[in-house]
Amino acid sequence: MAMNQYPPPGSPPPMNPNQAPMAQYGGHAPGYGPAYPQHGYEFDARENQAMSGAATWTMVLGVIYLLEAASGFLSGNILSVALDAVFGVLMIMASQAFKQIVTTQGQDVTHLMRALDKLTTLLRIRTVVLTVVGVLVFLAFALLIAVYLLLHDL
Repeated sequence: MAMNQYPPPGSPPPMNPNQAPMAQYGGHAPGYGPAYPQHGYEFDARENQAMSGAATWTMVLGVIYLLEAASGFLSGNILSVALDAVFGVLMIMASQAFKQIVTTQGQDVTHLMRALDKLTTLLRIRTVVLTVVGVLVFLAFALLIAVYLLLHDL
């Protein structure tokens, strides 16, 4: 009885002694594959419904950010306009990726990763901006206290 030469589905291929160690995994270390796999899991109807909701609400929020950016021109705050415009575009891009999960076949994980990348970028920018603003407010408050103390010591 001949032994099966093929590994079971889902297991890594057998080691080839004539091959570079990571070549058997497509040039990536196990568990560290390409950023967006070219095949993968297909979401079911319930999961697609959740993705559709995420697509809708990220689009709504993206449009709100863009409207806020447009209205910011009246106040003349260019930094706020730029940030709102970037946030709006990132939200709309994430929304499109979420929508593609529902409307296409075979690339659900790829589209989900694209959506998460856009949301991560947005969150990173917001975190940096809020941190910088927080530090500036703290420094301004500290400066006011220092000026007050200097004026009252005279």
